[in-house]
Amino acid sequence: MRARQLLICTNAFAQQLVPAIDIVPNRGQVLVTGPLNHLSFKGTFHFDKGFYYFRNLGDRILIGGARHKAFGEENTSDMQTTELIQQELERFIREYLLPKTTFTITDRWTGIMAMGVNKSPIVEAISKNVFCCVRMSGMGVALSPVVAQQAVNLMNKR
Repeated sequence: MRARQLLICTNAFAQQLVPAIDIVPNRGQVLVTGPLNHLSFKGTFHFDKGFYYFRNLGDRILIGGARHKAFGEENTSDMQTTELIQQELERFIREYLLPKTTFTITDRWTGIMAMGVNKSPIVEAISKNVFCCVRMSGMGVALSPVVAQQAVNLMNKR
């Protein structure tokens, strides 16, 4: 493969390509409930300084977070869910979102985020024709339109 320019935007996995870059992979775990009758909220919410986030997904709840319960273990690129975090997410649902309500879990997964010493994204030239757009600090969906434009502008200057 040949290219005039290369943009690395693999976020948490960029350190495998650029070892000197300030990135620490952090696993985020998520689960989704089965359909619920009369879900009492709609929207996206954060709790406990953002360590828990949840939203309705139609008549289901999508919840993720609880990394602060095992920071050391969650600083990883391992894509497996863990019993500790999954149980904590279920406990949160039982205690705060659906007390006295029976629910099922239909889906569980993980995603790997890129964190670092600084929370700001890295959008920079690595060399003359190699660039990176990484370290979204768990905010990739929100930040991607802005940092993508920054990367394009940086690349167009070369």
